[in-house]
Amino acid sequence: MVTAAPTLTCTLTSYTMPSAPSDGVGGFDLSYIVYDAPLTIDLSTLTYTENPTCGYTITTAITWTGLQSSFMTQDANNNSLITISTTDKTKADNSPYTLTYKRTITVTSSGQTGTTVFLDGASDVLTFQVTVTDPCVTATISDPTLTAITVQDGATVTETFTDATDSVDASNVVTGYCGDRNYRVVDANTGTITQISWISVTKDSPSINTHTITASPADTSLGGQTFSYFLETKY
Repeated sequence: MVTAAPTLTCTLTSYTMPSAPSDGVGGFDLSYIVYDAPLTIDLSTLTYTENPTCGYTITTAITWTGLQSSFMTQDANNNSLITISTTDKTKADNSPYTLTYKRTITVTSSGQTGTTVFLDGASDVLTFQVTVTDPCVTATISDPTLTAITVQDGATVTETFTDATDSVDASNVVTGYCGDRNYRVVDANTGTITQISWISVTKDSPSINTHTITASPADTSLGGQTFSYFLETKY
C-alpha cells in the first residue's frame, strides 16, 4: 500500500503591529528645530510580526496622514521615510503636528488561500507627534562692545556700536533671522527695569547695523556721580 504524505501549509492569520514611535526611544528623533539640517524619520525599521511565522513574500502599501506638504516630504524610494526641513519659523506656531502611518500588508502564497490583505482597517495606524521649534525662542544674544561715557550736565555725548548678534545667526550664517533688534538703556538687568530718560538709542545711524547712543543729561543732581547702566536688547 502506498500512502500519500499530507501536505502541511502555514496559514498566516494576523500581524502584530509595533508601538508608535516616540521621541528619543528606539533611535527616533521626532523634534525638529527650524533652520537645522533636515530631520529624517524612517518607519521602515519598525517590525510587524507574523502570527504564526510563515515567512511568505509580501508587498506593502504605505499611507501617511498629517504630512505638511510645504516642509514634510515622503521619500519616493522608501515610502516609510519622511524628511522635515524648513527655514520658516512660523511653522512652529502650529506645533506639534500629529501624523499617522499605515502599513497595509498583502500576502499572495500557495500556503494561503488566494490573496490575503492585513492591516487595512481604519484603526490599523500608528499615531505620533512631531514637534517643530522656533530657534529664536531660546536664542542667546551676544552683547555689543561698549565703552564708558563721560558727559557733563547740559552737554551731549554720543557713542556708536555695532548691531548685536545671536546664537541663531552664528549657527546658521544668517543675519537677523530672529527679527529686528531694538535697544534702550535701562537702570537694571533684573527685577524692575526703568528706561533712562536722558539716554537714547538711534538705530541704523550713522549706517545700517551701526547704532548711536546719545547721552544728554539735564539734571544738576546728576553731576559728579558715576552710574552703571545696561543696554537692553530685544527682538
